[in-house]
Amino acid sequence: ASDRLTVRATWNDFSNHAVWNPQNLVVLSGRSEITAQDYLLHETHIFRPNLLNEFRFTYWRLKSSRGPAPQSPNMADFGVTNIVQSMPKAIQSISVSGFFSIGENPLAAFPRQGFTWADDVSWVHGSHDFRFGFSANWSRAEQVNNYGEDGFYTFTSDNTNLALASFLLGAMRTFTQDWNDVPQDGRDLILGFYAQDSYRVSKRLTINYG
Repeated sequence: ASDRLTVRATWNDFSNHAVWNPQNLVVLSGRSEITAQDYLLHETHIFRPNLLNEFRFTYWRLKSSRGPAPQSPNMADFGVTNIVQSMPKAIQSISVSGFFSIGENPLAAFPRQGFTWADDVSWVHGSHDFRFGFSANWSRAEQVNNYGEDGFYTFTSDNTNLALASFLLGAMRTFTQDWNDVPQDGRDLILGFYAQDSYRVSKRLTINYG
């Protein structure tokens, strides 16, 4: 009679399959997957009619990843030399102005997880309504990301008056390549505390402070 317990769990999956056809390069696309989990435990306990406690614990996990299609080529397979290519093989981006753009997702993974632990107390005492509480939030994020390492190739009509002709001749307009130097493992811990009171001095005056 003095307790109320709530438990909740959710699990969601999403996936997008890769496409690779050696006879039709323009259909190339990478895969992606996302798995999301969330769990909650919430307990309310009445010690006395004027004293109430609420406890909450949540845990969540989100794992997202992407990558190239199996047996996918990279630009070195088409004769491009003197550039670094990531593994597994992938084609980041080829853009032929006015005709087509293709590309897929290089290898990447972003697992994240965390929990929240919180407690709140409500105590009515005379003309006072006291509230106390704290929370602890912890999270962790890891990352493997090869985005941009395979290069972005752009072909326009500048050299040949036709972007498609520039592509067939290998006459690029621009080429850019990135190197991702980012934190691989991050952790955060955030602590919070509070105390407040709603003091009813008279029928016409209430003081809120904390």
